[in-house]
Amino acid sequence: MSIGTTLRRHSVILVLVALLVSACGSDRPSVDDWQSRWDRISTSIPSEASLDAAESPAAFCTETLAYLRSNRAELVPTPDPAIDDVVTAWVEIAEDAFFECPPHNDQVGDFAEAYAELNRLAAEIELVLDIDRVE
Repeated sequence: MSIGTTLRRHSVILVLVALLVSACGSDRPSVDDWQSRWDRISTSIPSEASLDAAESPAAFCTETLAYLRSNRAELVPTPDPAIDDVVTAWVEIAEDAFFECPPHNDQVGDFAEAYAELNRLAAEIELVLDIDRVE
C-alpha cells in the first residue's frame, strides 16, 4: 500500500470521525427552555368559543396569524427530533386556519377540524416532552 493511499484512507477516517462527533453534539434547547416558548405560542391561539364570540373574527385571525408568523422560529429546533415534524405540522395548520379565517382547504375543512388537529398534535408534543423529562 502506498503512502498516498494510506494518507487518503486516514483522511477519510478523520473526516468520518469529525462528522460523527459533530452529529453527536446538540444545538437543541433543553425541554424546559423550549417548553416555555411552546406554551407561550400554543396558548396564543384563541379558543374556538372566543373566536365565535368575537365582533370581528377577521381581526382576531389577523392578529393570531401575525403572532404565529413572527414567533414560529422560536419553536425550531425542538428539544427532540421526534417532534420536529409534529411542531412543523402544528404551525402549518394554525397558520392555514387563521390565514383563511375560516379555513376551507383539503387539509383543514373548518375551525372545528383545525382545533381538533391542533389539539391532537399538541398532545403528541406534550407526550414526547414528558418522556424526555423522565429520561
